[in-house]
Amino acid sequence: MKKALILATTAFACLTAAAQAHVGVTPSEVPGGQTTLIGFGIGHGCDAAATTAVRMQIPEGVISVQPVAKPGWEITITRGTYANPQMNGETQVTEGVTMIEWTGGQLPNEWYDQFWIRARVATSVEPHTMMWFPVVQECEGGGVNRWITVPAEGQPEPEEPTPGFMVTEPGEGGHAH
Repeated sequence: MKKALILATTAFACLTAAAQAHVGVTPSEVPGGQTTLIGFGIGHGCDAAATTAVRMQIPEGVISVQPVAKPGWEITITRGTYANPQMNGETQVTEGVTMIEWTGGQLPNEWYDQFWIRARVATSVEPHTMMWFPVVQECEGGGVNRWITVPAEGQPEPEEPTPGFMVTEPGEGGHAH
């Protein structure tokens, strides 16, 4: 029963993301401190042109990031350092994945697909925090969709909103592994 509910929820999220023509995120809630599979759905190309690259910035607080292999696409991982606040109030400088790029594939405008990562939200991230993943989608012919504008509370949704998920208490929501 639980598996059927997860499949139904995932299918609904995929259809909703495609219908809204935004980069959708599955799941929409991720528990802190647990490793989770997170999918970013691309529902269309750029002005009807096929998607040929997806570049995703990884926010601070999302750690142990691994892209999921995608046949036909080349994956590039960029690493860097960032400040990682600790629960005791101290800050630790951490090295980790700061960007993932999928290039060399082709996703036709009429098709929907997801680009997956496996990651963990650091325990230092407070529950009820939104984690935003700026995404740049490149297409044949030089078209670009920049999903980099973070929605502001009380404001109309941006034309190309940044995809993100809500951090929950450890053990709540999400699809942990």
